[in-house]
Amino acid sequence: MIVYGSRLFGKVDHVPGHFHVATKFYHLNFIPLVPDGSWVVLEGSVKSRGLGTSWQGVKLGKLHWASVRMAWLRFGLVVLAIVAPFVALAHAHVAATASLSVVAAVGAVAGLLASYRLARAHPERAAALCRELNLSEDAAAQVRRVASGR
Repeated sequence: MIVYGSRLFGKVDHVPGHFHVATKFYHLNFIPLVPDGSWVVLEGSVKSRGLGTSWQGVKLGKLHWASVRMAWLRFGLVVLAIVAPFVALAHAHVAATASLSVVAAVGAVAGLLASYRLARAHPERAAALCRELNLSEDAAAQVRRVASGR
């Protein structure tokens, strides 16, 4: 079955309880291919309906390239995590190649998990997003407190 359409990938600049930035991509079988705009997505608004998704947010004026790069990086890490164990099995008779493949697979999974942890917005970036969204000063102050960990 071939699945195509558009959906959000590349979650970055996450401010817990408030929002994150993601990029809408045209995809083929959930492989992010062509970016089509970056969005500030409200926390908890992403809903899956069958193979599609909906969300609430504000489209940014330009592509957020950190989100685009993160989407493609995560896809690459998933591919590496899937392919490396097969390389290890195919080359089990060569200990160095098999070991390196196992290390690559483990590293890819660790990198994928870390990419979500590292996706939190720094206070300066959270403040810039608040300005771009024209949030009130009170709302912006709350977002900055969350982003700074206070």
